[in-house]
This record gives sequence, C-alpha cells and structure tokens, in this order.
Amino acid sequence: MIKHASFVCAMATSIALPLSVYAEPFPGAPIVVPADGTTVTLEYVSFEALYTGELSFLGGGTDLQVTLPVGDTGLPGLGQQTFVNQQPLNDSVTLEGTYDAGDVLHFAYRVTDPTEAEDTLRTDEATESSQYSWDSVTGLLAIEDLRPDHPWYDADYDDLVVRVTFSNVPGPGTAVAALFGSLAIVGRRRRLA
Repeated sequence: MIKHASFVCAMATSIALPLSVYAEPFPGAPIVVPADGTTVTLEYVSFEALYTGELSFLGGGTDLQVTLPVGDTGLPGLGQQTFVNQQPLNDSVTLEGTYDAGDVLHFAYRVTDPTEAEDTLRTDEATESSQYSWDSVTGLLAIEDLRPDHPWYDADYDDLVVRVTFSNVPGPGTAVAALFGSLAIVGRRRRLA
C-alpha cells in the first residue's frame, strides 16, 4: 500500500510543477501528423522572454522541406501568422489545411524586438530546427528564441510555448457510411410500424 501512496503523491506533485519542469525538451524533433485527414489547432500556453517574437505556420511537408505551403497572412514568405509571444490576440488558432499521416508540420519564429536581435528561425532549416522543442506526449511545442552563439542564449525553451492538437476529420467514406446507417435504421422502424 505504501508504494501506491508514494506513486499518487509523486503524480500529484508532478501535476503542480511549472510547465518548464515537466515538459522534457526534445530539440529538433519533427512534428509529425499522426493520421490521415487531420486538422491542427495551436493553443497559446505561455511565454517567458525578453524578446518579442512571432510564430508563423509555413505548411506541411517532409522532415526538412515544406511541400504543402499555406498562404501568407502576415509577412511574405512566412505563411499563416499564429501568435505574437507577448501579445496573443487569440487563445487558439486552427492551422490552414488538412494533413495526412507522416506529414511534418513546419513553423517559423521571427524575433522582432529589440531590432538588434531580429532573426527568423525555421523548422525546415537543419541548423535552426533545434530552436524548437516538440513533445509528442504532451503536445507542447516550445521555442528558444536565441541561437547558441548569442551571449544570452539560455536553452530554456520557454520563449513561446503552444499546445498542438490533432483532430481527425472524417473522410467522405465515413459520411456515406453514417448516411446509409441512418437510412437503414429509418427503414427498419418503418417496417416494424
């Protein structure tokens, strides 16, 4: 019984810990879509950064290439603007498009203030993908806004944290099957009456 009680205490303690303590960083891990017909939502979680940064969604593709780009809603070439770390306009954003199993999602994080730190970090660039930490278990995508050669680089991956949620969109076959199932039930009720 004591083993179970200590396990419960450990679980309760881990739930109360700050985000950066229990979200184990996996720098450079690709964000892979788990199933066909998936839509993706980003939920703003937190930030702890001196620099202002903007997160944009570039689109889907392979490990280091965007093959399904989305339209620009912010700066040209940076796809769908999602969040500004210090001034989130929305709690969540649904990303443009529907993605299939194995597609890799790509993002760009543009450091905009102070101007001497201006930089753009992209997941589709081999030397920059490690600025992003993806945990597929918690769904947390955390960003480090300074490169390792910057004097204030701290590798804390808390400059912007968002939760990535995958939602499966039923395909046309599912809708047809549901329609036939409904018709069969209605037909059976009429025969019984």
